[in-house]
Amino acid sequence: MVYLPLVVIFPALWVISPLRWVGGISALIYYLSASKDLIMGASHYYDISFLSGALIWVGVGIIQMLPYLILWCPGKNRRVFRVPLLILVLAIPPFGIVGWANPLTASGVIFPHFGWLGLVFTLGLMMAISRWPIVSVIPITLCVALIFHTDLPVPTLPLGWKGIDTQYPFKFGHQFYIEDYYRHLDMIQTCKRSDETVLVFPESVGGKWNSSTQQLWETYYPNSDKTILVGAVNTFHNRQENVIIQISGKSSHIIYKQRVPIPLNMLNIDSELSLSANGFRNPVVQVRNQLIAPLICYEQFLMWTILHSQLYGADTILAIGNLSWAKDTHIPAIQKMIVTSWAMLFDTDLVMAVNQ
Repeated sequence: MVYLPLVVIFPALWVISPLRWVGGISALIYYLSASKDLIMGASHYYDISFLSGALIWVGVGIIQMLPYLILWCPGKNRRVFRVPLLILVLAIPPFGIVGWANPLTASGVIFPHFGWLGLVFTLGLMMAISRWPIVSVIPITLCVALIFHTDLPVPTLPLGWKGIDTQYPFKFGHQFYIEDYYRHLDMIQTCKRSDETVLVFPESVGGKWNSSTQQLWETYYPNSDKTILVGAVNTFHNRQENVIIQISGKSSHIIYKQRVPIPLNMLNIDSELSLSANGFRNPVVQVRNQLIAPLICYEQFLMWTILHSQLYGADTILAIGNLSWAKDTHIPAIQKMIVTSWAMLFDTDLVMAVNQ
């Protein structure tokens, strides 16, 4: 988290690039470095070879490099003023669908509690560094030193809320009914032991949600005054959707459908891992007295999903994930760093629940 502000230097490398292909290669190196854990992560998630994971890694890096090639132009000063456009293109779809490692992610660490103004200030900082790179070295060094020696504001939980981290064994794309049954019983026992009023469970731990699952909760956890939020999978028009289920007393219903799952899962419609996207729908959800910005796993790496929710004034970020496939990588730490930075920027509460 301390070193996150250093990414604002990266656009300057593109600006000072004397040739288009040099700017493109510098961008490719940046994104490949930032996403190197994707090789191992993709290999585990899709159960493919290390080489196949590497091809996905390089392919995504090339896609992210394209705007740098397209927007490069002769004249350093002209490129400086294209930095905001470059960041915008990378933040919103279609490039925003794979737009992780956006330098604006550092806004929350550099300008905590500044909200949208913090984004503007960070863009201005990137442009200033790009225009006067040598002069900017001293203030950047002082900024990093100040952050390093200062206690950063830590996002808090809403009163009465709790995110439950779990360690359930998981195999994506497969359903094991006995394991699902005992997993639900374990979650119910966790709810009974807790004194909190809102409990949040990670992505997909609810399995495929149906009437039998609902009946199980009604039988073993009836008439509760607590609100339970569970990540699950819903089948809709022969496609699967990553969803969040709200359980209150004897009722349960879907309150959120994932806006953008992992891109390959959207394209491979015949796979058991296939998931549908819901685009710009349901950016915020009201749960009790909190207006939450729900982010399911992959959405936490993107910029446009959180900004989409903040357009509606969300006061709590709800981030759930299932990272059992990423145990040997830095992906869980990176994911936490990103959502924490956004919570710091917009001064919101943060609830996280991860299955590892």
